[in-house]
Amino acid sequence: MLDVSVQSCWFIYITCMEAFERSTSDPETVASDVLSSGQSPAIVLPLCAKLYLAMSSVTETAVETGVEGRAWQAGVVGGLFGGALMGVLLSVLMTPVIQSAIPALWGLSGGVAGWVIHMSNSAVLGVAFAALAKALPQYSSSIGRSTALGAVYGVVLWVVLAALVMPVWLGAVGFAGAPALPNFNPMSLVAHLVYGIALGAAYPLVLNR
Repeated sequence: MLDVSVQSCWFIYITCMEAFERSTSDPETVASDVLSSGQSPAIVLPLCAKLYLAMSSVTETAVETGVEGRAWQAGVVGGLFGGALMGVLLSVLMTPVIQSAIPALWGLSGGVAGWVIHMSNSAVLGVAFAALAKALPQYSSSIGRSTALGAVYGVVLWVVLAALVMPVWLGAVGFAGAPALPNFNPMSLVAHLVYGIALGAAYPLVLNR
């Protein structure tokens, strides 16, 4: 059973998404809908600000990569699906990563912050996958091929983001538990493979529904 922090994270995340869809104003306005539910302002305000900016970057990524309409929506949905599965694995197998390391990237702490940041990143990276699938239609035309492409994508993310970028970033912000560079952690590889495979499998299903 998932701990309370993960359940709270999902509540805040879903409520923020609903508020984001209804509003185009500043993060404080978006956060007000969540605060009305009784959540702590100290937790909600910074998370909603980060989430608001992250979801804005989803749209910007879609525009910059030329991915429009159903394709970028499929990327977001697939990214969130893969991110949820990966997040559960991280919570079970690599708890300090999602509770400490991921939120530390943005000067935050705690499992709620870790989950919100992780899911936001998952959505953005899902749009990037949609751009890749658009550029390589021969490798994303079926569920099987798209799943294989997603697996490769997950490995690339592991090498570039987890093994190289994250250690440098954590060291730059002064995180005490920053791993050595490069950080080729096999459990992290499994988590990124799960993300990529789930994203690749879900993408054509959402795109062609």
